[in-house]
Amino acid sequence: MRLTRFTDMRMLFAVLLLFTCNARAEQYLILSQNSTNYALAVSAKIWKLSSPDADTNPRKTTKYWTGYIVHADGRVALVIPDDDTIRVHAAADADDLPNSLIGILTPAARAKLRDDILANRGKVARVSVLIPTEKVGNVRTKAQMQADGWFPN
Repeated sequence: MRLTRFTDMRMLFAVLLLFTCNARAEQYLILSQNSTNYALAVSAKIWKLSSPDADTNPRKTTKYWTGYIVHADGRVALVIPDDDTIRVHAAADADDLPNSLIGILTPAARAKLRDDILANRGKVARVSVLIPTEKVGNVRTKAQMQADGWFPN
């Protein structure tokens, strides 16, 4: 009987998790390098906006802000939830993330991102505002990604 309840709870949790994930609007930032290591590096740089010591403090267990997906042809994209916020640490490095997005953002967009990071130090900001997804040509909606074969059946 216990196993049945545990199994039922796992199933319920899985359904709730699936519903929650599907209910969120997401965009996808197709990266300039077809490398999962690069995807993790960019995700880590976004996380370091809120936790500058994430890679040196042994008490920190989270090192990445978001996940990534890989297309069958090797392209890699970061998942950018529309409603995700991040508290930008007062000591956040304003150059690290913009410099990692060379090839994705224009020099003017990188400068704006740097200015936005500086302006939001100590504040909560939506990540989709910090990374101006509406102005970046590499950003796609879920429907666009599905049409391009990113989510095989």
